[in-house]
Amino acid sequence: MSDESSALRDDDSGTPPASAGQTTAILVASVVSAAASLIITVLTARVLSVDDNAEFLVFWSLYFGIVGIIAGVQTESTRAVTASQLSTDRGAGARVQTAALILGLSVGAIIAATSPLWLGVFLHRSSPWVVLAVVAGVVLSAGHFTTLGALSGQKSWYTFAWLIGVEAIVRPIGALVAGLVLARALLPVQISVVLPAAVWILFCLFTTSGRGSFAARADVPLGKLLRNNIMTMLSSASWALLVTGFPALLRATGGDVDSGVLAGTILAITLTRAPIMIPLQAVQGVAINKFTHDQGRNLKVIFTFMAGVLGIGVIGGILAGLIGPWIIRAIYGSAYQVAPFTVGALTVAAAGMGWLVLTGAATLGISAHRAYTGGWFIAAVCAFGIAALPLDLVTRAILALGIGPLPGVAVHVITLVRHRRRLSSGQPATDLG
Repeated sequence: MSDESSALRDDDSGTPPASAGQTTAILVASVVSAAASLIITVLTARVLSVDDNAEFLVFWSLYFGIVGIIAGVQTESTRAVTASQLSTDRGAGARVQTAALILGLSVGAIIAATSPLWLGVFLHRSSPWVVLAVVAGVVLSAGHFTTLGALSGQKSWYTFAWLIGVEAIVRPIGALVAGLVLARALLPVQISVVLPAAVWILFCLFTTSGRGSFAARADVPLGKLLRNNIMTMLSSASWALLVTGFPALLRATGGDVDSGVLAGTILAITLTRAPIMIPLQAVQGVAINKFTHDQGRNLKVIFTFMAGVLGIGVIGGILAGLIGPWIIRAIYGSAYQVAPFTVGALTVAAAGMGWLVLTGAATLGISAHRAYTGGWFIAAVCAFGIAALPLDLVTRAILALGIGPLPGVAVHVITLVRHRRRLSSGQPATDLG
């Protein structure tokens, strides 16, 4: 989920943490980040062979799936630095970057040690050196997300937005240079995806707010900070599996698949999710804020939003079925053939993910953290189970993305309904998770 968006919630004092201009800057940076990711898929489709591009797209999914788990440190860093700022004893807690370094190195070591078990499962054509790239990216990303969290806690919103935008812009530039200059080789393009995770170091060296974020302290000792970070990382794991890591999951559970079919399906998933997921991620913080203030009293609002998401999915699915295959061929080339039904069905399936994000925001709004995490976990397990069925790649993708999120949605909705009934009966709405 977009931690950038969730950072926009009101603080405990009721004072908006970001002005209209600052909020706009963050939203623009989020759009730039999404656009940069799309540009990379276009560049690699044109620069690499079909086989190498299929491999790259799986690497992209695998790498950002792992990074998506690490991203959980941003939420805890935001909370810890915010609480420290409100404390009368700001120097009592641990430095948040110390925890980031420990976690980044620990996860990196686990990835390196287990690489013989997963490298051949996910990546069939990559050099073993790609493992070092992933490890470096994980360590750097821990610092990147912690810097973003610290900037949020210190309300350095413009630097926050600039860091998101610059890191995103550098990535397609690096991919273009690596692909064109370095003989259209796969490994340099893979490395170019990882290196921008080091941009935060430049911000910490050369900007005042960046140096402040590097020195930021939490409100708790190092041991407690590490435990809190691990909890938020576990919550992020389900999101990473369902969103960024899903294409890698398809490769791992599917055996030998034609490269053109695999790459085309991954590209179709990326494009069909965008109309629903990008707007939802951008306004997620606003939704959480609204649900927090409403405290789940007006469930009609949530169900109206869910109906709207489904409507967008159905209408978008019809349009995608008509023009989607042509768009994919026009953007990525004639080697990437996707059936009209596949594009349309994946667009409709994206509504399930939209529901999960929306109901999750509402569940967080009533502070039902365990139900929120549980819903995402159950959705991830169901999606994995469906993806492992002995079906063809396209069918598994459609069913896993369309049906997998629904049990998680049910967990969130049941929690919201129970909460609403307790409020109606005058009972305390506690222990909802």
